[in-house]
Amino acid sequence: MFFILPIGSDISVRRLPKITLAIIIINLLVFLFLTLPGNARLNTRGNQLNREMHDILMRYFMEECRQGNYEYNNPGFRVFSEDFQEGKIIDPESEDYLTYIALRDELDSLLNSHVTFKYGYIPEKPKLSSIIGHMFLHGGFLHIIGNMWFLWLVGINLEDRWGRWYYLAFYLMSGVFSVILYGIFTVNKGIPLIGASGAVAGLMGAFMVRFYNSKMKFFWFLWLFIRPFWGTFEITAWFAMGLWFLHQILQHVFMSAASNVAFLAHIFGFIFGLVIALGLKFSGIENKFIKESVLKEKAKDVHNPLVAEAQDSLEKGNYTEAMEKIEGAIKMNPENIPARLKAIEIYEGYVRDKKKSYYHFLKLLEISVKKNDPVNFMLQFENYNAYFPDLVLPEKIQYFLAYSYNISG
Repeated sequence: MFFILPIGSDISVRRLPKITLAIIIINLLVFLFLTLPGNARLNTRGNQLNREMHDILMRYFMEECRQGNYEYNNPGFRVFSEDFQEGKIIDPESEDYLTYIALRDELDSLLNSHVTFKYGYIPEKPKLSSIIGHMFLHGGFLHIIGNMWFLWLVGINLEDRWGRWYYLAFYLMSGVFSVILYGIFTVNKGIPLIGASGAVAGLMGAFMVRFYNSKMKFFWFLWLFIRPFWGTFEITAWFAMGLWFLHQILQHVFMSAASNVAFLAHIFGFIFGLVIALGLKFSGIENKFIKESVLKEKAKDVHNPLVAEAQDSLEKGNYTEAMEKIEGAIKMNPENIPARLKAIEIYEGYVRDKKKSYYHFLKLLEISVKKNDPVNFMLQFENYNAYFPDLVLPEKIQYFLAYSYNISG
């Protein structure tokens, strides 16, 4: 037995990933309180209905085979079942036929009431509710654990990089794009598609672009004869994600006919994430709009009430009081990033004290260096460096700047 499992990356995240956690919690709640009870009903009453219907069909199928009307194999049974339901085998007014139809109708009602059939995406019967709803449904424990684990691994970094609302919009758009294209190209038009994997694949494609040089850590396990072996290794994100994408393509080509996994949705989701992330990066949209939004968002993550009070003072035009509040917050916790950001805003934008805004800018960079956080380092540097054109960075910060450029691309 051999398996490999991704367990993390070298990217630091300094904010609670609220959106990622919310998505995971919603998925778990839906699975525990809607999917599992529905599965239990299908496994009891549904199986009983199937057995009773099968018994009726087999009784007449065996007789028809003895008469040479049908071949005794799976294709023959499928054709016979269709003919039976259309009333071609026995009298539609007979007791067996009416019993069979009643059982079938009850089974259909049971299936249609199941959350998978209500909100899973069925290509031949697309609904707006299923285009979104399918992302929050999973068929079993391995299905949901796998999707939520990959969502956590890549999602927390993208949420930190893009901000919560851009990230949420991107996640939902990835799922919508992947399921619509899946519905167009799949041959399984009548089977409901469920799972967050299309949306998660979109995140993985974006992760490959935004953190291509970062290192991903993997755990491996090998059971050889009677002895287990295990360990960890690291590879770059672009290589890890590229391998995963290639694996999905190969799985679709060679395994799609024998598997119930929607490899096409994975492929389309990944391509969507890859293309959109490249577009955001090279068009300048990310630097111009998203990073500014992230900084404002982070400034709202206030853990010290003095930061909020400083903002109130600013809005009232009381700059002296705002300075006192923010310096008090920094004195209580020198590594309070929202407080440092607010200090730069006050001294640069309101008080026009270049010396103090420069001081807090350097302290902000030093916090990221100390925490080995290249993502936040680059966010702060690229957004505030323009205010200090004559800035000479200390040697330690210069080294970390070069490292951060390499990591974040």
